[in-house]
Amino acid sequence: MEEKLEENNVSYLSRYYTDQGHGFTEQTYRDLIFEVEGFIHDNLP
Repeated sequence: MEEKLEENNVSYLSRYYTDQGHGFTEQTYRDLIFEVEGFIHDNLP
């Protein structure tokens, strides 16, 4: 999983994946959703 994230240069996802052992907070989910929305917006036609 981590290699796949790095391969696709999704460093913020890799960071969340690596840190998930510490537990996700509500703010983490909000940040993650914001990042994913931005990624989709930037990378889809």
